[in-house]
Amino acid sequence: MLNWGEPVWEVVDRDICARIGRLHTEHGVVETPALMPVINPGSRIINPKEILEQIKPKMVITNAYILYKNIDMREEAILNGIHKLLGFDGVVMADSGSYQLLRYGGVDITNHETLEFQKEIGVDIATPLDIPTPPRETHLRAEADLETTYKHLEEAIELFSGCKQLLNGPVQGSTYPDLRRESAKWVSSKPFDIHAIGGVVPLMERYEFVEVTRIILEVKKHLNPARPVHLFGCGHPMLLPLAVMLGCDLFDSAAYALYAKDHRYLTPEKTIKLEELEYFPCCCKLCTSTDPKTLKNSSNQEITMFLATHNLLVTLAEIEKIKQAIRQGVLWDLVVSRARAHPALLAATKEAIKEYEHLERFTPIYKPSGIKYVGEETHRHPVVARAKQRIAPLLEKTSLVVKHPLLGEIPWELSESYPMGQVVMENNKNKANTRQKHGDNLEKIRMIADYQFFPGAGQTLFPSEVEIQTSKKTGRIRDILLEGERIATLRAENSLLVLGELGAKRLHAHTKEPTFRVCVDPEAAPFISQGSSVFSKFVLNADQRIRPYDEVLVTTPGDKLIAHGKALLSGCEMTFFKRGVAVKTRGAIKPHGENRQKVCSYVPSWYKPKTDETYDETDGHNHGRG
Repeated sequence: MLNWGEPVWEVVDRDICARIGRLHTEHGVVETPALMPVINPGSRIINPKEILEQIKPKMVITNAYILYKNIDMREEAILNGIHKLLGFDGVVMADSGSYQLLRYGGVDITNHETLEFQKEIGVDIATPLDIPTPPRETHLRAEADLETTYKHLEEAIELFSGCKQLLNGPVQGSTYPDLRRESAKWVSSKPFDIHAIGGVVPLMERYEFVEVTRIILEVKKHLNPARPVHLFGCGHPMLLPLAVMLGCDLFDSAAYALYAKDHRYLTPEKTIKLEELEYFPCCCKLCTSTDPKTLKNSSNQEITMFLATHNLLVTLAEIEKIKQAIRQGVLWDLVVSRARAHPALLAATKEAIKEYEHLERFTPIYKPSGIKYVGEETHRHPVVARAKQRIAPLLEKTSLVVKHPLLGEIPWELSESYPMGQVVMENNKNKANTRQKHGDNLEKIRMIADYQFFPGAGQTLFPSEVEIQTSKKTGRIRDILLEGERIATLRAENSLLVLGELGAKRLHAHTKEPTFRVCVDPEAAPFISQGSSVFSKFVLNADQRIRPYDEVLVTTPGDKLIAHGKALLSGCEMTFFKRGVAVKTRGAIKPHGENRQKVCSYVPSWYKPKTDETYDETDGHNHGRG
């Protein structure tokens, strides 16, 4: 059961800006990214209950305006609730009628009426009547529509205050970046649970995917990162990988039904008219049970239901592929491969990767899979761009520069570290030539520390007296000790360092706030000191330069070191999330640590904090559940 004001979403895995999350509602937990089939209980062509029985989605979306205008359905929904009307016990989101407003220019329902109706019928997620301005309307009209949207959203906040139903805060602003930015900041400062990017359906219908990409990026840079983002009207599988990579979490699909009515068959890359099909390029349970020739001889009702079910299955399957790609760290590969499906999608992908600096802020330091060279776009992969930036100041410190097939010149010491040692090129030529000789191991671990933390970190962590233990079987470096105490371990799978307690103490002693720090509420300190993970709601502030999976220092106000661990969120996200884990604790710090030593004065340009306008109006405090 949810309580009013309780955070409703948490992140459990990620790749680039994509997140696998859990959305908590009164009717269960939904894993995101998620696709919501659009369910119209009044449809005479597609039986919604049959669709729900066959597909069994966790979450659907229905149109409150259509229900409200149908007197019989309105009365039944009010009497029995939306879940009984739909015959569905999962999560139900409602659209308010904004799509009809965009499509037809007006609706005969007020914002108050649609909100009261959604509240009365018990939808899990309610949506105000936001005003979508058509693309490229005048700036003056877009401003006026946005002001009306703000008033409607304020009314929704007041009406749903104290309710357990979640509230959607849409972002509008047409194709004007300044208005999208303003709208994103405004809704982030209010107590919404979810944000929707609206007004993009006409652009998607015209294959203006570059403009859609620009809108998503502009909005995402200024939204509260602790709230899931719904891309209104995006239901074609070809767009989903790119949209997820840019940070969208929820999608709704009426496309499955609309295409079915037009006898069109969906694939992950395109749509095909049934009359053109001689074979089904799909192995879903429907497509393996018949063939196109047989289907063409069926009734219109049978054809439509077959295609609607198939179209929905293939779209849901794409969501599953995306989630698996996030888990493996290969979402980039999926996005780039899908980009070749259409010139407009390729152009949108190229537009997205121009913003690799933004994408890098949320990209984990490492993932299970390596980087595959799949074309010129790979040079702008956020991990590759980050590696080049970090390597540049280290080239003058190495005793040998070697040539890497993707990254160019690199220090020999980094040839096995992620991502340098995990790049897959043509003919598997992914290894730079390196040298090994007696005494090189100390140079190697120092250079890895310089790369992973900052130039000079190697000397800080590893004095010349360290003992370097290697594997008897492989000869690879394992543990680095000082007087029998572990400073760090070199992870076998990616040759990056995992700090031990002594390593955390030394890093803390030689740096100053906020470097690699996550500062927590003193009330949580006793639990963290016993090995508990750091939950987001206890984070007071964090180094904005922390990336997911970085080794971090957990401190309390006054810079007292209490633990060390692995960050699961970016530093710029930690103070926004109020649900889930921010840092997975590796170990607590025992009392009587080392005395503080001199502070490292050199900080490279890539590690200096940048002025961050992204969250300047959402100050890191909890504005409601998000």
